[in-house]
Amino acid sequence: MIAITDSPVSPITEGAAEVLTVDDAELHRFRSLTGVIYLVLTLAIGLAYLCRDKRDLDLINA
Repeated sequence: MIAITDSPVSPITEGAAEVLTVDDAELHRFRSLTGVIYLVLTLAIGLAYLCRDKRDLDLINA
């Protein structure tokens, strides 16, 4: 399991194989999710790239 969080001491990090931390910018008390969205998009594209020759799209749908 991969945990994506803004703090390495977050409770969701327990049991995670990898922890990715994203420091989002705050503008006028609103947190932008742009960094998180691009991180997840990059992970999905990387997974699709690795699975492209195997034709195993079940990994992507999991």
